Amino acid sequence: MATNHLCAVALLLCLLANGALCLDLLAGVAGSVTGSLTLKANTETTINFVGGTKLVITGTADATVKVTETTKVAVALPVGFKSFAVGASVGAYSGLTIDVDAGTITKASLTTSAADVTAALSITAGMQAACLRFDAKANSYTFIEGTKYNSDKTMTVDLPSAGFYAFVSASLTVPIPTIYAQARTTNSSSSTTIVYGGGELELGVQTTNDNSITCTKKEQSDAAAPADKASINIYFDIELKTKEEKVKKG
Repeated sequence: MATNHLCAVALLLCLLANGALCLDLLAGVAGSVTGSLTLKANTETTINFVGGTKLVITGTADATVKVTETTKVAVALPVGFKSFAVGASVGAYSGLTIDVDAGTITKASLTTSAADVTAALSITAGMQAACLRFDAKANSYTFIEGTKYNSDKTMTVDLPSAGFYAFVSASLTVPIPTIYAQARTTNSSSSTTIVYGGGELELGVQTTNDNSITCTKKEQSDAAAPADKASINIYFDIELKTKEEKVKKG
């Protein structure tokens, strides 16, 4: 019996044929996707929570992983995004904090339980269910690419690191919040609007082929200001992954 201050759970541990671990949180307080469990270094571990939420995680060290649900966000969501409640069968939650006390996460994938009725009804034509990660160092949210909203109204999200993740809904054309120095995919079929630094810089870009773009904020530049222009001393380094690629629109 594993116990923490939020819930008591029965824990079933099984060793899978490929050496991975499977941890089932078999019972607990309704609505609780919360628990603290031990990970083995470099071993894929699957944690099944009450109500269907599943976390598959691998870390670099023996560690304790703590997962805590929330219905509120500590920092306001970017413009155009609204909280999206999942966990309909056990009590709704709209975000999770994932912490590890040693090492780092090398790979993690989360499948939520199903969206509640109101949230599910909000995903109409032109809308999307998505996930944002709050980057504490940058003090801003960044959009998680590749999030899937499944036919059973669950969400599947790849988690690049520990931290807070907010489940959200938004228009398919909403500007994409991104932290500096993070690669963001672009494509040839449409223009993508990317917002950096919590709104400090907005970049609309379309490339001739599928590509990715990275924008880094710089403290200085070796380039001289154009004639008859005065620098405001704010510099950005914008690069495409494929160097010979030309920006079609930006």
